[in-house]
Amino acid sequence: VKPGAGRVSGLKAGDVILMINNHKITSIKDYNRIIQSSRPGKNLAVLVQRDNGALFVPLRLPMQ
Repeated sequence: VKPGAGRVSGLKAGDVILMINNHKITSIKDYNRIIQSSRPGKNLAVLVQRDNGALFVPLRLPMQ
């Protein structure tokens, strides 16, 4: 994971994003749509698959 909000929040290389704020993510298009429509500084709940389980990782969007 390159430096940025994801790395700071606890996302790790190999994590698979399943949902953001209860919106299912099935493609990079879904991911981009949600991120771009969210205001800077907003907190997002990101559900990721990691190893053999799933967990929520809080993500705060940068203020830009």
